[in-house]
Amino acid sequence: MISLRIHVDSMLEELREHVLRKPDVYAFILLDLERYRHVTEFIIAEREGVIEGFVVMFRGGVLMSVIIDGTHEAVEFLVEKFSKMLRKPAIINVPREYEDKVLKVLKNVVAVYSVDVMSVRKGEERLIIKHPYREVVEGDYKQLANLLGERRARRVIASYRPVFGIFVNSQLVSTAATLVKLKEVWMLGAVYTHPEYRNRGFATSVCSAWLKHAFENTNIATLWVRSDNLPAKRVYEKLGFKTVRVNSWICVEVDKKP
Repeated sequence: MISLRIHVDSMLEELREHVLRKPDVYAFILLDLERYRHVTEFIIAEREGVIEGFVVMFRGGVLMSVIIDGTHEAVEFLVEKFSKMLRKPAIINVPREYEDKVLKVLKNVVAVYSVDVMSVRKGEERLIIKHPYREVVEGDYKQLANLLGERRARRVIASYRPVFGIFVNSQLVSTAATLVKLKEVWMLGAVYTHPEYRNRGFATSVCSAWLKHAFENTNIATLWVRSDNLPAKRVYEKLGFKTVRVNSWICVEVDKKP
């Protein structure tokens, strides 16, 4: 029988060692353990001191963000337990093979998306930088807001630095930012190119610039991308990223696309 532990500090250190085996897959969990324990709940299933599964519930945003993983037995056990603690609306991420287990328990599921977790290790990257770029700083906020919108730009400039950008005639047209910045792993995000400037290689260049900087600080880079976003995946694959996991992104009482 699996015993359930809820936010037990000693088990959290064991959880950290557990997820460090796959820092590319568990970058968000490592970030929660490092910086956001005060707004995160951890439910850990263990047998004889060995972690068999976990639920990580981040409560620091507008939506609750949940990650579930483990053995089949542990996930089935945990889904029953955590569903009673779920604050809605929420986004729940599980390995695709566990999607049905979660959907059987949850109510008010609005949408389900497929997300590829992609990663590349230092030395395996292929950098393709064909355009001038520079770091996007606070003084570029207005430009960033014009490109991404006010709300997203505020979040990016406050929490997702460093941000790299390509400017054309002093206009910011393409960005790549940092969702997770730890010694074990960096995570790429907020990759966006203005529609009028697509298909010119800007995304390839700006992501390469980001990757070059990331590998000055870590040995693993990772990202999440919608499985059906084929143009983006082609860019990442050119740079050496490979899919290492496919997750189901389950939207409860909200339709928030990855």
